[in-house]
Amino acid sequence: MVVMQTIGSMANGWIQNTIKKASTPLRVNKSVHMLMPKPGSFSITVREAAGIAGIIAPFNAPIALAIRSLAPALAAGTTAVVKLPGLTAQTNAMLSKAISETTGLPKGVINIITESGIEGSRYLVESPDVPVISFTGSSKTGRAIAAAGAAQLKRFILELGGKTPMVIFDDADLQTAVFTIEKAITIFSGQFCMTGSRILVQRGIAEKVRKALAEGPKGAFYRPTLLEVTDSRLPIVQEEVFGPVATFQIFDTEAEAILLANDSEYGLAASIWTRDIDRPWRVAKGIQAGTIWINTYAQIFPEFEEGGYKQSGTGRLNGEAALEDFLEYKHISFNPGIPDAAAAPHVKDHPIC
Repeated sequence: MVVMQTIGSMANGWIQNTIKKASTPLRVNKSVHMLMPKPGSFSITVREAAGIAGIIAPFNAPIALAIRSLAPALAAGTTAVVKLPGLTAQTNAMLSKAISETTGLPKGVINIITESGIEGSRYLVESPDVPVISFTGSSKTGRAIAAAGAAQLKRFILELGGKTPMVIFDDADLQTAVFTIEKAITIFSGQFCMTGSRILVQRGIAEKVRKALAEGPKGAFYRPTLLEVTDSRLPIVQEEVFGPVATFQIFDTEAEAILLANDSEYGLAASIWTRDIDRPWRVAKGIQAGTIWINTYAQIFPEFEEGGYKQSGTGRLNGEAALEDFLEYKHISFNPGIPDAAAAPHVKDHPIC
């Protein structure tokens, strides 16, 4: 038993060291040798539709977030079942009507259901007939969906929660930055996965930014709230609120700004504010997030990939990469059956011939 414990300790140490080494980027050896098809034969790769796609969209932007998954699914050749929330029933009905009136679209390619509960979503996730699930929602629900579909080894495109850091350096254009950050907290009443809910400010301008934000909007139902913190491990810093609530934290150096921005289980987006030319590129490379904005916010374009690092999800939507999870790749190696005379000069004497 003692020997087993010793071996286990050694193995754990080896694994930890291996992980540390793996975190260092590798130098790729470009002189890779591959087997080539013989003359008279060839290989091809065929991309095929993965099958039926299950698409689950949330209440805060049901049309945009449903179409964002539906478009690449259709482009890949899959059919789709789209589950929309009961809170947006009238919007769902308008979308369904528009799709049903689309000429040239075969019946049954797009199927839309509205549901207030979870039974429809559960069926899609657990069904062996639905190999791909595209879900937008909270990280907690995303993890539950992934666990439920694991038995079927499903593919999951998950865009989940976020705690977007808004990093403001001393040399930022404060008038533009403060105006934008105020909107980043209050847009959609903060019910947005990319809400700018963590404001990180360099010490030299902290007082100016604090005062400017304090004079911001009052709110109709819930007053936008700014909480100054010194401990980034507090729940209010770490957990998604999904409302107009932001934390305010001060940093001194560029390295500290990157450290604070990454001190979260989320990695969906980040915004960097500075007039420096080189700094934003350094900081952007250091921040673990799927979308980085420099001196701007919420710039999302259909031709550029969108998705998260860490607990903010898996896969990508928008851009060419959006097609990947809706496709299967099939390698076909073809030999037409013509023998190689040099390799088999007496094929005619073979018993099969």
